[in-house]
Amino acid sequence: MRRAVLGMTAALLTLLGSHGAGLAQAPTAEVRTWAGHSLRLADPVFQVTYTVILEPDAAGTAPAGEVVAPSAPLELRGSVKALSNFLERALESRSGWRDADSLMLRAGAVETRVPLDRIASVHFSRQPVTRNVLPPYHAPSHYRHAASVVLTSGERVEGDYVNMGTAVLTGTTPQGRVEIPWGEIEVVHFGR
Repeated sequence: MRRAVLGMTAALLTLLGSHGAGLAQAPTAEVRTWAGHSLRLADPVFQVTYTVILEPDAAGTAPAGEVVAPSAPLELRGSVKALSNFLERALESRSGWRDADSLMLRAGAVETRVPLDRIASVHFSRQPVTRNVLPPYHAPSHYRHAASVVLTSGERVEGDYVNMGTAVLTGTTPQGRVEIPWGEIEVVHFGR
């Protein structure tokens, strides 16, 4: 019995030892930006910022933790006095961030959601939008982004449109924490 337990323990230690090197390695990302900067990030993660509006109670104060999910377009009706009372009461908002778990690629009418933990590399391409409807002080340059994704399995997924919204790639370098807006990234290679 003791010999069997020792044998199973040795087998378990061998198994853990062979996988331990892979488990001990921290994820990394090799990033090249459109400006030509190259960075090596430790513990990279895409983070998305968000804002939630808290619904006020009858007293006009916003209780913690209640999120307003609009189900219909907002429409205001009433007297000037009633509307001014409503508008004077400020809605409380809270901002935060969450880790993105996937990248949505669109090719024509087909949308493909690719889990970030299955991505080996992403190569973004961009084309200037010639009919920019945004004012120049808001967006002096406006691009339409596409992406070519290589999965950890070796497969390739192409998308002629990608928009990650407010996502930034965060990580650390020897100099400290770095945040790179996704629209500034040309190529990112993930190492695991």
